[in-house]
Amino acid sequence: MKKIVVVFTLSLCSLSIFFSCSKAKDSITPQDPDPTDSVPVIHKDTPFVRANFSIQGHCNASSVTDTLQYYDTPMDFINNSDTGKKVSYYWTFGDNNFSAETNPSHSYHLAGTYKVTLTTFYDSIPRDTLTRYVRVIIGQKGYNFSHTTIDVMGADNAVNDGAMVLFSNFSQNTYSYTLLQTDSLLNTVYSNTLTGNIRLASLQKTNSGNYILSGNYNDGNTSQYALSLIDQSGNLLWEKYLGVQGKNYFSMQTSDNGFITIGDSYVSDGGYTTAVKCDANGQEEWRISLGSKPYISNAGNIIETSTGYLFSALRNQYILPSAPELIVTQVDFNGNITQQKILPIDLKAKIGAPAMIAAADGTYWAYIKTGGDVYSFNSNLDYLQPINFGNDYHINSIVGYGNNYYLASGLSHEHGSADKTDKNGSWNWGAQIPGTIVTCTSTYGSFTRSCQNIIRSSNDFIAVSYGDDINVTDFGIFITRIASDGQLR
Repeated sequence: MKKIVVVFTLSLCSLSIFFSCSKAKDSITPQDPDPTDSVPVIHKDTPFVRANFSIQGHCNASSVTDTLQYYDTPMDFINNSDTGKKVSYYWTFGDNNFSAETNPSHSYHLAGTYKVTLTTFYDSIPRDTLTRYVRVIIGQKGYNFSHTTIDVMGADNAVNDGAMVLFSNFSQNTYSYTLLQTDSLLNTVYSNTLTGNIRLASLQKTNSGNYILSGNYNDGNTSQYALSLIDQSGNLLWEKYLGVQGKNYFSMQTSDNGFITIGDSYVSDGGYTTAVKCDANGQEEWRISLGSKPYISNAGNIIETSTGYLFSALRNQYILPSAPELIVTQVDFNGNITQQKILPIDLKAKIGAPAMIAAADGTYWAYIKTGGDVYSFNSNLDYLQPINFGNDYHINSIVGYGNNYYLASGLSHEHGSADKTDKNGSWNWGAQIPGTIVTCTSTYGSFTRSCQNIIRSSNDFIAVSYGDDINVTDFGIFITRIASDGQLR
């Protein structure tokens, strides 16, 4: 007689009552922000236990709500469900953490949107489920609060998706400078005071991850252009004095791994715009000065194009009563002027502020720092259109990424703003920099803001601002993470 063998295969997932057999995800995917989702579980002859809960942050601030929390901030999950002798609870927090406590406390270590689910049980049988979504943000942090006047000189990306900020402290007619580096969660990596006789003006990241700093060296008798190269830890790699008498406003690395710097060189009755091109070691290759009368000066930055370098400056500034004009100059890679045009605008109200330039998707914007007007032109320097953001809009810097421009500004010097527009100046979003910094231990309130720089990070933006309190006694640096949709991240 043949023996018959019957094999039964039993799936663990088919026996699952509550737990899922699917593999847990390592990353958090933002969910559809439906605030609640209650799913009753029906069992005959078993009492129904309604699930209900609320979320309370430990920071008692108006900006902390049931659905908006800060990372690394503990929050209490208040269980308002039905109770009973045989009633139990099970929580999932959306980050692969769980709890069977009645009223657990939990904190999140990464920004994102998390699905929090509470399931009630009666005698170990699931009876009801309620889901809420918690949005966790990095938000904004403040640094270096002091009684000295602070100004942001420059900012750029740092390692691990953080920020590198150069800012000045002014007290008793003396300047000092601090280099601040943060990680991606805006925690301080280091904050170092820089020493030396260079009055710094800008900071830009290089292709190798170092930073080029520009300024002017002052030995008490003369003031000349100076360049400094530092590494990611703030260590000085080299320092060069370029022999140009004047003030160096801006420096950047070029596509040949050299550097170009621009500023004003001084003469007895005015100033010239002077650009100096250096090799990778800071040795001068060429220089160009736009110095014949009427004078051209106040070039605040320079950008590289496919054919050379482009910058804007003011003309006639020192010849009154003539109103200054905004002039755009294109030079080739050897420093020869190839194009130069005057934009047909009236700048009577902008005397003294540096002229700036930005590029995005084949268009260029020229503007005067702290003004509200932008002037658009193409690669042939053909004037396209004026763009006015309003009399209360004070632009501090503009950067172009892809097809869009990103503006850092102060609004009437009372609120900072980070804004995104297309190349025609149409708004995409505007993010007002918060006026209050909240932590679980302290609150810095009623600070004015002036957003100075916007940094493009890997997945979002970082806005760097400075401000003072309403009594103008405390000053600080503020760094804010902004998501790609303009919301605080």
